[in-house]
Amino acid sequence: MADSGEEVGVLRKILQFAFHVEQLEDFDVTKYSPSHRAFYPQFVEGIKCGFRGLSTTNKNDSLKQKVKSAFPMTAGVGSVIVGVLTVLSLLYQGGLSEAFQDGSWITYALRYANYVSLVMVLFLDKKGTIDDEVYFEATAVDNKEFSAHLQSLKKQKNLKKKLIGKARRVVQMLILRVANGVIKKFFPRSVQMTVLPVLRIIILRPALGSVLASLVAIADFFPTAGYWDEIIMIASEILMDSFSFGLELLDPYTKRMEGKGKVYLKKRYHGYISGMGLIYSVLARIPLMAPACVIAGEAGAADLTLKVLAVNQTEDPRIDLLGQQFVAPVRAGDKKDS
Repeated sequence: MADSGEEVGVLRKILQFAFHVEQLEDFDVTKYSPSHRAFYPQFVEGIKCGFRGLSTTNKNDSLKQKVKSAFPMTAGVGSVIVGVLTVLSLLYQGGLSEAFQDGSWITYALRYANYVSLVMVLFLDKKGTIDDEVYFEATAVDNKEFSAHLQSLKKQKNLKKKLIGKARRVVQMLILRVANGVIKKFFPRSVQMTVLPVLRIIILRPALGSVLASLVAIADFFPTAGYWDEIIMIASEILMDSFSFGLELLDPYTKRMEGKGKVYLKKRYHGYISGMGLIYSVLARIPLMAPACVIAGEAGAADLTLKVLAVNQTEDPRIDLLGQQFVAPVRAGDKKDS
């Protein structure tokens, strides 16, 4: 019994670490949870910010060149690693010819392409100061005064907190993948159809809200196998990581914030961050594009920052955000998406 109690305690600590939620004192953020009616309009606006960031990058020669510079860094290495891991796994499982006959090679190729992309996104996404350069250049396209002010501020560095954040994202994905594998291997289909949808909703809700999480969980009611199962798993990981991914893209801005502003930004504008992060989280899972998409994502983060600062000035109550005085308030007709 003692061992069982210790195991439960360890599991509880893992879950608390993976799904840690920051609290904001003296401000009611409960109504800004992902299930609040404002989340989904925000989510759509965040997606628009992501696409506008891609458009800005494509139209600006300087930004486009910075993004292109990221391709040679990892493209060759990424493709080689995916190929080698796929071939080795197939040989271990029983041979290449059988794998090409039954289509299992697709499953392994998808899985390792996903792993390599994840490693690139989490640990190879920073190329010196290029992230900040892209962010500031993109903000300057629409607001040079805000961009100059932000650049004049000192960036707070906290390597330990940054690594903990990356580890938390990895643990979240491992929990989903391991739990999914265990349930599908050891439990009958009737149990799977009950447990898997609930598990997926619980894990996806913090990033997507209850409605979108429930829609994704519908896939668990249909029997899948082979590469389709892997595709659903990768899609779930991408969706689950959308908020964290978007928040990391906002680093050039949030690392210059002090006080309660950062937590308020995450709580009040959760939908914006998840929507913008989703666009680049999807693109970054392509192995040859991962670092380039992360760098391009800073343009999307720049667009989102200016959008949020404009909307925030019309909110009451509110906490004023860094650099808000340099951005004009959003027009009354646009406030519906806040």
